[in-house]
Amino acid sequence: FIFIFMDLHSILIFISSLIILSIASYQDIKTRYIDNILWLILSTIGFILSIIYYKNFWPELTLMYILIIAWYFDIMFYEYIMDAIILIINIYLMINSSDISFNIDVFLIMVYKYLFFINLIQGKADARAIMSITIIAPKYPSGFTYLTNVKNIVNILFPYSLEILFYALIINAIVFGIYVSYKNYKNGAKISFTHIYSNGEYKKYETPFIFSMTLAFILSYILSLFSII
Repeated sequence: FIFIFMDLHSILIFISSLIILSIASYQDIKTRYIDNILWLILSTIGFILSIIYYKNFWPELTLMYILIIAWYFDIMFYEYIMDAIILIINIYLMINSSDISFNIDVFLIMVYKYLFFINLIQGKADARAIMSITIIAPKYPSGFTYLTNVKNIVNILFPYSLEILFYALIINAIVFGIYVSYKNYKNGAKISFTHIYSNGEYKKYETPFIFSMTLAFILSYILSLFSII
């Protein structure tokens, strides 16, 4: 039904991302391990789609892809030097850019990587997922809901990948908070939203965050935070 209000680019983003995120969610819930090739596929599809649709911003998109691919293949040698060079290039491009939202996305991909390094994003797959979403949808998808007419200032101040992350954090807290509380209630233990009582002790429940991110992605296509702007 929602396809009625989308343009072709938005449909391709939605289908490609949903397939990969759904497979990753299944793997995360079933085995707690996600095949890294999924993020290589999604980011490569994203790079190709974005280059075609936003061809004037191929330098920024290329910087995003280099950051993602370098981390995917664990090219850690001289990593900080490479990041510094990309940072300098991005700042130069930003000064001369007609749309700095793409430069903001380059910065964001670097931020997501370092948030993982300092354990604020706990799973490597979680970080790679949000980085892949950043490159496949560097701006709020055009026409992805009949309400959406997002101004570019939103793309700059609150990029699309941040909306996904924001939704995912809320969904994760609600869905798995209820699940953990129910499990504890069923086991006759004290209510806890983060730890499950098992075998005489409470153990921290590691939530399948990719599942929450998948639901967040779907929700963003139904109703963005900025749909009425």
